[in-house]
Amino acid sequence: MGTEKKVYEGRVFKIYPEKDSIEKIELNIEYARVTWNNLLYHCYQPIYAKYCDLSRKERAKAVRKYLSSIEYTEVKELRKRLNKIKRTDIDEKEWTRDCDSQIFPQTLRILKKAFDNYLKNPKHFKVPKFKSRKSIRYSGSYQTTNACRLVNECTFKLNKVSNKIPIYQHYPSDGRLYKVNIKKKPDETYWASLVYEQSEHTVRREKTGRSVGIDLNVSGGNYITLSDGHIYSVPFEEIKRIENKIERENRKLSKKYEQWRKEVAIIENDNKKALIPAHIPKLEERSNYQKNRLKKAKLQEHLNNIKKDSIRKICSQIANDYDIVAMEDLNVSGMIKNSKLARAVARSNFREIRDTLKYMLEWSGKKLIFVGRFYPSSKLCYECGYKNDNLTLKDREWDCPNCNAHLLRDLNAAKNIEREGLRILKEEITKEKGKSPGKI
Repeated sequence: MGTEKKVYEGRVFKIYPEKDSIEKIELNIEYARVTWNNLLYHCYQPIYAKYCDLSRKERAKAVRKYLSSIEYTEVKELRKRLNKIKRTDIDEKEWTRDCDSQIFPQTLRILKKAFDNYLKNPKHFKVPKFKSRKSIRYSGSYQTTNACRLVNECTFKLNKVSNKIPIYQHYPSDGRLYKVNIKKKPDETYWASLVYEQSEHTVRREKTGRSVGIDLNVSGGNYITLSDGHIYSVPFEEIKRIENKIERENRKLSKKYEQWRKEVAIIENDNKKALIPAHIPKLEERSNYQKNRLKKAKLQEHLNNIKKDSIRKICSQIANDYDIVAMEDLNVSGMIKNSKLARAVARSNFREIRDTLKYMLEWSGKKLIFVGRFYPSSKLCYECGYKNDNLTLKDREWDCPNCNAHLLRDLNAAKNIEREGLRILKEEITKEKGKSPGKI
């Protein structure tokens, strides 16, 4: 008998560590960063050997420049070096003994995955790079599996952290705790991402036998239009209001940063002549700058939560109501190049809609079909198939000159996407039947 198939589900919960626990968590985050850099240095050793005559700063610049134009085959050879690395090959400091022992193997696994992602899709992913200390000053994460457990519904235990950590579980799981990722966000909150191993997915949506096409839009009023006439909107006015606040905080931060740089330049200039050099203030010591930074981080987190909440509610409703969903395979990176649409497209989070719909439908055994990005869904008349090449982005409604049908642009596009999606699905089913072996 075969082994029972397992599925993995993630939960993200907010944790409330005490001061001592925060110090341990941040020490583990720093250890994860150092481990990543040590592994990467060991991997890139042949490149560093080419620039051994240069100074440390010049060598780092030369390596960064080399990696930006590195050949695919060379990355493949560098990836093989990771398979030979052992923990004894890495020169670890004494302070790392107080850190979680599982961070090293987990970081090695993540780095291997980063290389594999690049080798599979070099256009979408980049070559792994070193992480600076600045990158984890306000945010960072580490992954572990050892001695992490939920004591009860309100308490969480981490390895190498003596105190039990309060946790708010709004969506518990009955599965086995498989993996834990601890993350510190820029707004100075701490989160635990828990991955559970389960026999089946928690949410199982009932089959309805219905299909639908989706047309995505950058405007808030008809953000998502379905082929059956349903329209979903998001609170774009609220999003714009928060974005304006973030811009205002950015301007304040920029002014305070420039003021700090001028003060540092003056002190450094005076220190050249002084017998006893004066203290040069660090940016972390500027309390007003840190207050503005924290305020901006909280606004950004609030904005992200509004977007995620809206998208998940819409996608959940669509996944509940339909078994087959067809949508366009949009070229978002190409759309952002249009300066007039760039901000609206970036705000729309089309990629998150696609990913959220995909996992919600797959969990329930439903189907998501992607229609080609060059399919003229808006220009085709749904009634007769006439193609209107003169249609512009401003035309939200138009009359078909062939059959005189009055068409709403978004609804017409959604209907065409549904029809094309069903045609693609029919072709896939026909091919699968043709490949299946015949009766003997």
